Amino acid sequence: MYSKQEAAVIRHRFWTALGKYLAPIPFAGNEKQNWINYKTGIKNIFFKTFADNKKASACIELAMASEEQREKKFHLLLNLIKQSGSSLKDWQTEKKSYNEQGKPVALIYMDLYPVNIYKEEDWPLVIGFLKEKMIAFDAFWTQYKDIIEHDPGANCIDK
Repeated sequence: MYSKQEAAVIRHRFWTALGKYLAPIPFAGNEKQNWINYKTGIKNIFFKTFADNKKASACIELAMASEEQREKKFHLLLNLIKQSGSSLKDWQTEKKSYNEQGKPVALIYMDLYPVNIYKEEDWPLVIGFLKEKMIAFDAFWTQYKDIIEHDPGANCIDK
């Protein structure tokens, strides 16, 4: 068992190692981006990664305040993923979930169990998993961002 300070140091080392590993990998688009803190450029749509002592996750989170808008955007993303043939099609979905702040969200995600970032021997598996999911998301996002952003039936602007 680690103290809070020791655990924080290990988490920092892991995320720094992941960032360094991903740094030379080019993005699908020519925009400058940050793999670890990926900016979708669309309000209330986030791409998040997570890893702890039980699992690693990659997730598309839809956090629109309006359930109707969240559901429309969720279905739009699912349809685009299905049409694209992307490896995202194998991801799991939750139309109704809650984020860390307790706000309602919709999720499209993939988890890897069991892994533990506090064990350095698990790092290659976690890094490989997150790398694959981040690259797949980036390729999908680069191709479909404009459609997702401008779809009149799934407007992201909360009223």
